[in-house]
Amino acid sequence: MTERPIPKAWAGSKRQIRANQLAFNLSSDAIEFFRRVSAQRGMATSDFLRDLVGLPVKPPQRPRLTFSASPEDMEKLAARYGLAEVDPSSIRERIQDELLRFYQRHRDDSSER
Repeated sequence: MTERPIPKAWAGSKRQIRANQLAFNLSSDAIEFFRRVSAQRGMATSDFLRDLVGLPVKPPQRPRLTFSASPEDMEKLAARYGLAEVDPSSIRERIQDELLRFYQRHRDDSSER
Protein backbone atom coordinates (compact mmCIF):
# COMPACT_ATOMS: atom_id res chain seq x y z
CA MET A 1 0.00 0.00 0.00
CA THR A 2 1.46 3.35 -1.00
CA GLU A 3 1.43 6.24 1.41
CA ARG A 4 -0.57 9.23 0.21
CA PRO A 5 0.96 12.65 0.75
CA ILE A 6 -0.32 14.56 3.76
CA PRO A 7 -1.98 17.91 2.96
CA LYS A 8 0.20 20.91 3.81
CA ALA A 9 -2.32 22.11 6.38
CA TRP A 10 -1.83 18.84 8.27
CA ALA A 11 1.96 18.68 8.02
CA GLY A 12 2.48 19.96 11.58
CA SER A 13 0.18 17.25 12.91
CA LYS A 14 1.95 14.34 11.22
CA ARG A 15 3.43 13.08 14.49
CA GLN A 16 0.09 13.23 16.28
CA ILE A 17 -1.63 11.40 13.42
CA ARG A 18 0.74 8.49 13.91
CA ALA A 19 0.57 8.53 17.72
CA ASN A 20 -0.84 5.50 19.53
CA GLN A 21 -3.46 5.76 22.24
CA LEU A 22 -2.56 3.36 25.03
CA ALA A 23 -5.39 2.35 27.37
CA PHE A 24 -5.10 0.18 30.46
CA ASN A 25 -7.80 -1.91 32.14
CA LEU A 26 -7.11 -1.59 35.86
CA SER A 27 -9.35 -1.86 38.90
CA SER A 28 -11.43 1.16 39.86
CA ASP A 29 -9.28 1.53 42.98
CA ALA A 30 -6.07 1.59 40.94
CA ILE A 31 -7.49 4.12 38.48
CA GLU A 32 -8.66 6.37 41.32
CA PHE A 33 -5.24 6.05 42.96
CA PHE A 34 -3.45 7.25 39.80
CA ARG A 35 -5.91 10.14 39.40
CA ARG A 36 -5.38 11.21 43.02
CA VAL A 37 -1.58 11.02 42.82
CA SER A 38 -1.64 12.94 39.53
CA ALA A 39 -3.82 15.68 41.03
CA GLN A 40 -1.62 15.92 44.14
CA ARG A 41 1.35 16.51 41.87
CA GLY A 42 -0.54 19.08 39.81
CA MET A 43 -0.41 16.95 36.68
CA ALA A 44 -2.91 15.56 34.24
CA THR A 45 -3.23 11.81 34.67
CA SER A 46 -1.86 11.18 31.17
CA ASP A 47 1.18 13.39 31.88
CA PHE A 48 1.79 11.58 35.18
CA LEU A 49 1.68 8.20 33.40
CA ARG A 50 4.11 9.44 30.73
CA ASP A 51 6.46 10.69 33.45
CA LEU A 52 6.14 7.43 35.38
CA VAL A 53 7.30 5.35 32.40
CA GLY A 54 10.12 7.76 31.53
CA LEU A 55 8.59 9.64 28.60
CA PRO A 56 8.95 13.40 28.23
CA VAL A 57 6.14 15.63 29.44
CA LYS A 58 5.57 19.07 27.96
CA PRO A 59 4.41 21.77 30.37
CA PRO A 60 0.89 23.00 29.60
CA GLN A 61 0.86 26.06 27.36
CA ARG A 62 -2.35 27.42 28.86
CA PRO A 63 -3.39 25.62 32.03
CA ARG A 64 -7.18 25.61 32.15
CA LEU A 65 -10.21 23.54 33.00
CA THR A 66 -12.17 22.12 30.09
CA PHE A 67 -15.06 19.85 29.26
CA SER A 68 -16.96 19.07 26.09
CA ALA A 69 -20.62 19.96 25.64
CA SER A 70 -22.90 18.60 22.93
CA PRO A 71 -25.54 20.82 21.30
CA GLU A 72 -28.07 19.21 23.66
CA ASP A 73 -25.83 20.02 26.64
CA MET A 74 -25.63 23.64 25.48
CA GLU A 75 -29.43 23.82 25.35
CA LYS A 76 -29.64 22.47 28.91
CA LEU A 77 -27.02 24.97 30.06
CA ALA A 78 -28.85 27.88 28.39
CA ALA A 79 -32.01 26.83 30.26
CA ARG A 80 -30.09 26.40 33.54
CA TYR A 81 -28.71 29.93 33.30
CA GLY A 82 -31.99 31.49 32.11
CA LEU A 83 -30.79 32.41 28.63
CA ALA A 84 -33.38 32.84 25.86
CA GLU A 85 -31.07 31.15 23.35
CA VAL A 86 -27.83 29.21 23.22
CA ASP A 87 -25.03 31.76 23.49
CA PRO A 88 -21.70 29.97 24.05
CA SER A 89 -19.95 33.09 25.37
CA SER A 90 -22.68 33.80 27.93
CA ILE A 91 -22.82 30.15 28.94
CA ARG A 92 -19.03 30.01 29.36
CA GLU A 93 -19.12 33.18 31.47
CA ARG A 94 -21.85 31.83 33.74
CA ILE A 95 -20.09 28.49 34.17
CA GLN A 96 -16.86 30.29 35.05
CA ASP A 97 -18.74 32.32 37.68
CA GLU A 98 -20.22 29.10 39.09
CA LEU A 99 -16.80 27.41 39.17
CA LEU A 100 -15.28 30.38 40.99
CA ARG A 101 -18.11 30.42 43.55
CA PHE A 102 -17.60 26.67 44.14
CA TYR A 103 -13.85 27.23 44.53
CA GLN A 104 -14.35 30.07 47.01
CA ARG A 105 -16.80 28.01 49.10
CA HIS A 106 -14.68 24.84 49.17
CA ARG A 107 -11.02 25.83 48.82
CA ASP A 108 -10.36 25.52 52.55
CA ASP A 109 -12.49 22.39 52.97
CA SER A 110 -9.99 19.57 53.46
CA SER A 111 -12.61 16.98 52.44
CA GLU A 112 -12.51 18.33 48.85
CA ARG A 113 -8.79 17.62 48.50
